Amino acid sequence: PGGSSGGSTEPVSTTAPTTTTVTSTDGKASLAGTDTAGAGLLAVAAQGTTPAGWAFAGNAYAVTPANRTFDPAVVLSFTLPSAGATATIARLENGAWSPVPSKVEGDRITTEVSRAGTYALLVPAEAPTTTTVTTTTAAPVTTTPTAAPLTALLPVIAFATLMLERKRRG
Repeated sequence: PGGSSGGSTEPVSTTAPTTTTVTSTDGKASLAGTDTAGAGLLAVAAQGTTPAGWAFAGNAYAVTPANRTFDPAVVLSFTLPSAGATATIARLENGAWSPVPSKVEGDRITTEVSRAGTYALLVPAEAPTTTTVTTTTAAPVTTTPTAAPLTALLPVIAFATLMLERKRRG
């Protein structure tokens, strides 16, 4: 009669895993999640071929170490150039950047990542501006001396003289 019920007598943990955040030294990129221990974010020069119509918005960031995986995935976040700006996050693969699903939230853009790599914030490329410069040859400028102020009054003086002469005759 004294059999075991087969159940565990150890208490069940009800503590949720703690989310931690790793931030780049310039504060523009961060990595948040429950599996970020030992991960880093290093600013690197943005290089490679961007997708057509897109340009880099600052540095790229290497999630380190290079062979690191995240389970569960962590959230990679970038500060946007301005709140609500059009942007996307891209991952460097074989020298070319590929956009990854990302979401704009206020002044940040986020994506979930499950492995290390190099990521960058891309913004729409500005259309090249063409500036047209028109060169004209200046014609010679002819100047005439300014007339004395009395010259403008000559017709008035002549009219007044005629009127006085007429009045005297009449």
